[in-house]
Amino acid sequence: MALCALGVGAMVAPRPSARGYGLPSSDPTALTFIRAMGARDLVLGLIVGALAKPESRPGLSATIAATTLVAAADFSLVAQSETPEARTALKVHGAGIAGLLVLWAILRSGR
Repeated sequence: MALCALGVGAMVAPRPSARGYGLPSSDPTALTFIRAMGARDLVLGLIVGALAKPESRPGLSATIAATTLVAAADFSLVAQSETPEARTALKVHGAGIAGLLVLWAILRSGR
């Protein structure tokens, strides 16, 4: 649900979302990028939701692993930003990566 909420928020309100992602909110190109990231996050959230049932555990595990790679790519992109918001955003992105890795490990363990 969090991915869906982030996605819709980025598509509907890209300026505040840009600040959250650590990207410049005054750059039209960055705002287009934020909307694209929002669409991506919405789709990932819908896929995770569709796979959130016991019989779909292997697919869910693979999707969470892929989503972790997406979060790592976001972290890498934000790390290149020189906005004041980037430092805070890097912490948020890093926490998201850690959370996804924990979820992936839980899914892989079979618990």
